[in-house]
Amino acid sequence: MYVQRVFDPITLIVFNWRQIALMAAYSTAIVVLYEYMEWEWLMIPWVPLTLIGIAVAFYLGFKNNSAYDRTWEARKIWGGIVNSS
Repeated sequence: MYVQRVFDPITLIVFNWRQIALMAAYSTAIVVLYEYMEWEWLMIPWVPLTLIGIAVAFYLGFKNNSAYDRTWEARKIWGGIVNSS
């Protein structure tokens, strides 16, 4: 049975504040180095990011489709069990 747990956003921030602060500092450092110190070599080309994004989208789409197929198959089998009993 699926039971959804709802977490308060404040609780999540309190639990993960170190990781949030670390990523904020890292991101700020990258922006400062690129924009103000003019470190152009930090620039990321868009083509590899786009290709990786498309590949990940296809992968997740196929995984989602196979999970739905398994769920649908289980539903059909369970329906057959219920109908025969």
